[in-house]
Amino acid sequence: MKNLFSIDEGGLSFNPEPVSLEQYNQAFCQRTEQLRLTSGHTDITLFAQLLGMTAKQYLIHEASTPLPHSLILLFCSLVGANITEIYGEPND
Repeated sequence: MKNLFSIDEGGLSFNPEPVSLEQYNQAFCQRTEQLRLTSGHTDITLFAQLLGMTAKQYLIHEASTPLPHSLILLFCSLVGANITEIYGEPND
């Protein structure tokens, strides 16, 4: 992935790499699963309950539909991640 920010004579510039909504959602869902697993939460039923949903509902958020914004901070707290980790770093 190219750098999202660059510094030149004009100062700091934002250089977003164009991605489709489908690509963004796929990457977000992959990070969601990766962060859960890395944190040691292997029991999906229990983890889903901590987020206030069923395992079936939660699995959708690892497969195709990103977590709702209202759950992002709780998710990050449960997996011990900061918010930039789930949204992606510029060089990930």
